[in-house]
Amino acid sequence: MNPDPFGFNLGEVEQYHKAVLIAVDALLQQEMLRVMSPSTTGEARVHGAGRMDALNDVLVELQDRRARALKTNVDQTSSPDS
Repeated sequence: MNPDPFGFNLGEVEQYHKAVLIAVDALLQQEMLRVMSPSTTGEARVHGAGRMDALNDVLVELQDRRARALKTNVDQTSSPDS
């Protein structure tokens, strides 16, 4: 396998990406439980919902960037100029 510009091989990149997605998803799930708890009320619930929304945006952005990077890599490796 050829290393990427940052010195990781493809397997490591995939492993780290999955680990980050799992960590962000776990934080999102924790925040969702906190927001939905009957003991969370008022401003704390609103603030928690904002954090949950931000975590969801981060998760979606990471997934989108990874998909675009994989598509770019496929396009570059399959180009006739290679």
